[in-house]
Amino acid sequence: MKSELGVGLIGAGLIGTMHSFALRTVIEHLNLPIRLVAVADEERDRADRFRDQFGYARSTRDAEELITDPAVDAVYVCAWTSAHQRLVLAAAAAKKHVFCEKPLAFTAEEAASMQEAVVRAGVTHQVGLVLRQGPIWNALREEAQRPDLGFPITFVFRDDQCFPIKGAHPSTWRRDCTRAGHGTLIEHSIHDLDLVEWIFGPVDAVRASTYCHYGFHQIEDMARVELNLRSGMSGILLSVWHDVLNRHSNRRLEVFHERVFHALETEFTGPLTVMEGEDPAERVIPEDEINRRFWRLRGIEDPALRKFSTLFGVYGDYLFCRGALEGKQLGPGFEVAVRAHELVDACYQSAETGEWVRTARK
Repeated sequence: MKSELGVGLIGAGLIGTMHSFALRTVIEHLNLPIRLVAVADEERDRADRFRDQFGYARSTRDAEELITDPAVDAVYVCAWTSAHQRLVLAAAAAKKHVFCEKPLAFTAEEAASMQEAVVRAGVTHQVGLVLRQGPIWNALREEAQRPDLGFPITFVFRDDQCFPIKGAHPSTWRRDCTRAGHGTLIEHSIHDLDLVEWIFGPVDAVRASTYCHYGFHQIEDMARVELNLRSGMSGILLSVWHDVLNRHSNRRLEVFHERVFHALETEFTGPLTVMEGEDPAERVIPEDEINRRFWRLRGIEDPALRKFSTLFGVYGDYLFCRGALEGKQLGPGFEVAVRAHELVDACYQSAETGEWVRTARK
């Protein structure tokens, strides 16, 4: 195990801010030996503000300089999507552990090249599919494995967010397809497609439609996806960007099995509604019980880690940093992102043709 992990972060924007708050929490409350070495951003003033706000030792405009700095052991890639592949390949070539935000790239093919690079370099790698560390999704995944559910029927998954160029997400690059690639499907609902397979099993085929109400080229703000799963379950995913500026990012999921109904409306943790068989009453599993289930499933016993693991993003950064220190893979690696990108690619292909697209892996 390394005695200390030097961290460099590229991209002093919203996502970089979230990770920097999480890293400060890991340093100050979870006692991992981490040093914030450098932050890089093309806008030097932003990098300087980050340096002063979060305690990075230095700031720079040069991402490549940060990557090759001998004091940097691990690199966080939080720039816009079009820069991810170049920066990850540079980090892998420099033998640096690398955390890359989602989406990993524009396509599954690009994501696969990034996975090959980090595997070849032998470094710890993790992608920002942070909902896999959400207590509510872990609890639902356990519920979905109950032996008394009966056969799977369907789910309806709605994901909505204020268009992330204003409000709580003021990042104008997400309306630019040369930097973002596409819109809500790849930028936000890549989380949802990943969760569907992680919770309910393999997706065999998708059919999708996309809409650009706001008029930004190739940036869809509404998507409707039908999914057929290998289990026999089918489902619908609705992904929406809107201008309800004070509405927090939100996900609602309703799941029907033969004998059990589940419903949730939250982003990371919260209550889970269950209705079973002939019982006329709904049962609500409260948030504190959801969190206890999460801790049990993840083997989290330390009181400090329990306290902070329910905060958005903290447990994911803890897993990455601890994994880099120990030379282990503890969080979702790039291979997880490659599969999520395969599903996203299939959705865009279907939206172009209007046909079902097979997504099954042999």
